[in-house]
Amino acid sequence: MQICLKTQDTPAENHLLFPKKTGERTCCKLPHVCGHMKVVGLRPGFALYLTDYAPTAPIVMTSDSWPTGFGWIFFLSGKIQYHHYSLDREMEMTTGMNRLAFQPGTSGKARLFPGDPIRVVTLTMTPECFSTSLDQDMELLPPCFRRAAQDQGNQGCFALGKNTPRIQTTLGYLVEALSRPHTPRLLLEGLALELIGLQFGQLAGKKKIVPLPPDIRERIDAARDTLVRQLDESPSLIDLARQVGLTPNRLSSGFKSIYGTTPFAHLREVRLNHARQLLEQNRMNVTEVALAVGYDSLSHFAKAFFRAFGILPGQVMPGRCPFL
Repeated sequence: MQICLKTQDTPAENHLLFPKKTGERTCCKLPHVCGHMKVVGLRPGFALYLTDYAPTAPIVMTSDSWPTGFGWIFFLSGKIQYHHYSLDREMEMTTGMNRLAFQPGTSGKARLFPGDPIRVVTLTMTPECFSTSLDQDMELLPPCFRRAAQDQGNQGCFALGKNTPRIQTTLGYLVEALSRPHTPRLLLEGLALELIGLQFGQLAGKKKIVPLPPDIRERIDAARDTLVRQLDESPSLIDLARQVGLTPNRLSSGFKSIYGTTPFAHLREVRLNHARQLLEQNRMNVTEVALAVGYDSLSHFAKAFFRAFGILPGQVMPGRCPFL
């Protein structure tokens, strides 16, 4: 798999050759980016990727050999704009979102942005593996995916979702398992299939989303940026709506149509994801982290953290087992 990266302020391009086979665990570092991509082949035709980047400048990443077939993306943090050439639009993925896509072609690009570290779990399946592994659950999918699995045509399709607390918990277990050097591959595959099953459950009852007018979307995105910048002291819904020129009801309904949740449920998820990153850095204690992300009560922070990730805050810190 060939990946081409370039920062937007330099004409030079840097090429990186990814391994074509992922039967063994592989770790790939990228130029101009602090971080890595870890690749694990779970079985023939089924692969797991953990992207963990911290760009210091906007980066464009293009690929002419991304795996053809089905791909799942689960965002833990950060922001990327994707444009796969077999799909009909560019899409933006941010913290707490997920996506299933059928990509009949191999070409696409992604824009990576500085700011929150980019941490993404990606799963890919060939059409053959998809049909064999998930045949019993095919009725849960929108018709376009069923057609893609059957005839593997040239029309790409995708569906966006929101990471539920259960998905967030499973992602947390999977990332923790990937951090250990000798985790059985069977455990990784089981967690990956659990994520797929949870997302299938979302799609089974998902309503079609009507796109918002561009100016309304810009205002809602501005409201989201305001929330993220003020984790420790967020405005009220009325104040936030006033800042972006919308009514509170319009802001709430539009926010839910884009991000799949209410503004302050989204804020809670961003706070908890940021708290997890701070705890993993091991530079602050649990109380300091709770205050830094806007929790005045340590017990409320611990309960919210446990609901989101299935473990207590102290168990995330290096040297502590997350399953104890």
